[in-house]
Amino acid sequence: MSFPTAISNMFLHEGDIISLKMLDGNDTKLYPFQVESREAPNNYTEFSLGSATALAQAGTGWNTIQDSSNRYILEPEYTGVIYQVFYGISPSYARVYRQYPSGVDRGSLTGTRNPGADPIGYVSGDQSPLLQPSPTTELFTVRGQHPAYYGYHPYARPATANIKMTFYIVSYAVNGVRTDDQQWIMNNSERIVSMGGRTLMAAPGWVREDTHLAVHSGGVL
Repeated sequence: MSFPTAISNMFLHEGDIISLKMLDGNDTKLYPFQVESREAPNNYTEFSLGSATALAQAGTGWNTIQDSSNRYILEPEYTGVIYQVFYGISPSYARVYRQYPSGVDRGSLTGTRNPGADPIGYVSGDQSPLLQPSPTTELFTVRGQHPAYYGYHPYARPATANIKMTFYIVSYAVNGVRTDDQQWIMNNSERIVSMGGRTLMAAPGWVREDTHLAVHSGGVL
């Protein structure tokens, strides 16, 4: 299965710097990584979110996308790896809501959202078909956090729907750029990504350690 052109144009290249905007305590920081190599496609096809009853708010429930060994498919297995993820949905009328990190709503305009009851922030199969995912579904993930998805069936017929997702995954091996010069990072980044969205997620320890120099009163360690 190849990547649709609309998303392949969004890939990073060897040598590019991607900077992840995350929280360090109460401070917002940019954590830069340089792409060393890229591997694609790494697609996870027709993953079943579960069965959703027509118009039932319970939907499929939240699913953290695990395999039969309970491994999180969309969370990199190692530090020093970043995933770029896109997804398509089936059937066309199904609505899929998202969380990243798991347990933190994304796409809500009114605080905590009730999926299904609140028609806000979902992506439907019409908008992002199973085999032609939309660029708007893009998500970057790092070791230490994983997303979750919830499927909803918004119509009276058919009585139930098995909601499926296909994930198109690009895996990047990266090296941290060790600098605390935030202006340099902004000037040299090919991409700056707000991790988690409007409400930023906390930077995992390995991200902070790989990219930022320790500073004390005597200068840089």
